[in-house]
Amino acid sequence: MNACVYKYPIVSRLGLLARTFVQTNLISTTIFYLQEEELWARTDLIVRIIDDKYKKGKHYKEKMRIIDVASLRDISLKDEQGRIHYGIRQSWLETVIPRADFDRVMVVRGKYKGRPAAIERKDKSRSKIVVLKLDFDDVCQHQAEEDDDYPY
Repeated sequence: MNACVYKYPIVSRLGLLARTFVQTNLISTTIFYLQEEELWARTDLIVRIIDDKYKKGKHYKEKMRIIDVASLRDISLKDEQGRIHYGIRQSWLETVIPRADFDRVMVVRGKYKGRPAAIERKDKSRSKIVVLKLDFDDVCQHQAEEDDDYPY
């Protein structure tokens, strides 16, 4: 049996969707495997909409707060005017890094996922911040409600 295997990674802002193309010569079959993206969205994170087709681009690159996460394809956001946006997909969002040092963030990927932290230093040239040495895609700005107590 003579088989060819080709791998084409599909990269989103957060997470790698691995697509594998398998073709066999004896049986004319094509099979696609699509690995699901990891859920990183959490309530109280500040995110940016990067889908220019959502609401005809009206909210493209706008920052919003996550208020509810039901699944990868059902996230609720609140914009600066207080309006709620339902049914947002995680793939339409990207993490936001605060401008100021010592601002609060939450780790969204890796060993420390879900833990709040404070930025000590940013290295924009290498897209890294120092909380622990992490990529920009591994953290997101965290803005908890006033009554929440997080240990920073």
